[in-house]
Amino acid sequence: MAFRHAARLESTRWSRFAMSRSPLVASLCVIAVACVTTPRSHRTDCELAESDLAFAIDRPVYRDCSVDRPARFVGNGGTRLNFQTPSQPPPCISADLVFVVDSTGKPETSTARLDRGGYRAFGEALIATLDSWSYEPAIRDGIPVRQIVKSHHSATTAPASDGSPRRGVPPAGPSRC
Repeated sequence: MAFRHAARLESTRWSRFAMSRSPLVASLCVIAVACVTTPRSHRTDCELAESDLAFAIDRPVYRDCSVDRPARFVGNGGTRLNFQTPSQPPPCISADLVFVVDSTGKPETSTARLDRGGYRAFGEALIATLDSWSYEPAIRDGIPVRQIVKSHHSATTAPASDGSPRRGVPPAGPSRC
């Protein structure tokens, strides 16, 4: 009889111990499940550069390192540049553009500027076609957001096969030189 009483007492103690720890155990389970099911982000939450602050005056904007998926170029609508190379061009011309792609995937032409050196006339011709370009918008926390895009473009300037200067260099695509 003493054995049954001791066993029942021990069982009661264990039940009270387990029940008193239930909220703790339940909380740990919830945290563990949340950690497993939360998607991992590859972003680093980098800061805007001082030169980028003008883009964020009226609405939030992010750099490519602060989004889960950066904006992706889709196409230029078949638009060709209205650009003619000078009579003595370098063999390769290039331009680096900086602009904002909005949350619908359209470049904000009012934000476009030439970044660093490069062939100014080529860069200006690219900017003139920017409104025909389209992007998949950047995504942050599952929501489309505005993103600052830095875009490098280059083209060869060799004369056409008939000796005339090249016109209408496509504004996007892989580097040609």
